[in-house]
Amino acid sequence: EMIKYSSPIVITQVAWWINSAADRYMVTWLLGASETGLLSVAHRLPSILTVFTSIFMQAWKLSAIKEYESESSQLFFSKMLNLYNAVLIVAGAIVIIFIKPISGLIFKGDFASAWYLVPPFILAFVINGVSAFLGTFYIANRNTKSLMHSTLVGAFLNIILNYVLIKEIGTIGAGIATAISYFVISIIRTVQVKKQIKLKIEFKRIIPSYILLILLTAFVSLEIKNVVAISSVLVFLLVVLNSKYIIQLKNAGLTLVGKKGKK
Repeated sequence: EMIKYSSPIVITQVAWWINSAADRYMVTWLLGASETGLLSVAHRLPSILTVFTSIFMQAWKLSAIKEYESESSQLFFSKMLNLYNAVLIVAGAIVIIFIKPISGLIFKGDFASAWYLVPPFILAFVINGVSAFLGTFYIANRNTKSLMHSTLVGAFLNIILNYVLIKEIGTIGAGIATAISYFVISIIRTVQVKKQIKLKIEFKRIIPSYILLILLTAFVSLEIKNVVAISSVLVFLLVVLNSKYIIQLKNAGLTLVGKKGKK
């Protein structure tokens, strides 16, 4: 029973590795080692951010498994999904708008020029965070085969898109391909998970938020005219759209700090 449950998870992990590593091999093959160096640098910041989300996901998996069959699970999962989504979107937007000065601190020498490659990978990081969150429902429900299938679809799509986009628009195509593949995985998992449990997902907030985040990513990477003003407006709109959850998170943090202070 354990082998039946865990075998698809092993394949899922291999597929995730393909998703994260395929772009480097494709860039090396199509554009050469120098561009691969820039791509590796561009991966650095999203990798750092992933460390923080992975810590949360370890704790969340335990909560998801524990609460899965409880009477209040639908409400609990819906609130957490909407909150986590809002936090990732706003955090991703803030990182993107400040990506140039942040890259100046993290990247050294000639690698500082790789800053424009980072925003698509930040977008991919946000989408991947939601996808990983949805993946915990498969673990709790022991439906690891469907978890594997969605990831394999994303990995296959990522390889194809990497080849097409890198060949057509260069190294930045790798980030776009990764973001699209993660987006497809998230859609598949959303549809499948909603069949398992009736989640109340706020699509009226989430869809406009992602449209704004995609526009922000494009404007910053392309460094269009008046990018600072336009980006500031986009981030402001994202904060307003997700303000309810930002306030909830702030209040929860203040409550936690207050309890610790009393102890």
